[in-house]
Amino acid sequence: MLTALMLLLSISSNALADDGGGAQRGARYENDRYEHDRRDDDRRDGPRYEAPARGPQSECLSSYGKTACGYDCVSSYGQVQCAQTPQGRCTSSYGQVTCWDPPRQGRLEPARDDRWAPPEPQAQCVSAYGRTACGYGCTESYGQVACAQTPQGRCTASYGKITCWEPAPPAAPARGVQRR
Repeated sequence: MLTALMLLLSISSNALADDGGGAQRGARYENDRYEHDRRDDDRRDGPRYEAPARGPQSECLSSYGKTACGYDCVSSYGQVQCAQTPQGRCTSSYGQVTCWDPPRQGRLEPARDDRWAPPEPQAQCVSAYGRTACGYGCTESYGQVACAQTPQGRCTASYGKITCWEPAPPAAPARGVQRR
């Protein structure tokens, strides 16, 4: 009986000294409730921040007393230039500024819901051997530089030259023919 009494005293003294985490659990519960109430208030007031816009943003760049507006703007060698489309690119090298925009048939239209879409190929500009080329899948070799003009195009270097291939543009449906 003495053992049972000592065990009972031991348990109750541990419970009193430790608080059993009850005070901490209570405080945690109060904090959780406060956070929940604060989130409800945020929903009523609208979003806390604006989501960043996707894709390249247009800009205006002023330099050398000149101003240019567009995408991927570059200022160098006393020149200021910008690409005219979001897919366009600009670069400066060998004393000149070069800007390039994809042809209309090669432009990718932005996806409405791009969460699951594969990343779009990015255009680029490469400079080598005093020459500059812009486009997709660029290659530099044998003192030459070349790029495909559409994202589906490809360039390769072999046997002392660079060869680029572009897919044929999609054929327009004949008048009066409906696509299903």
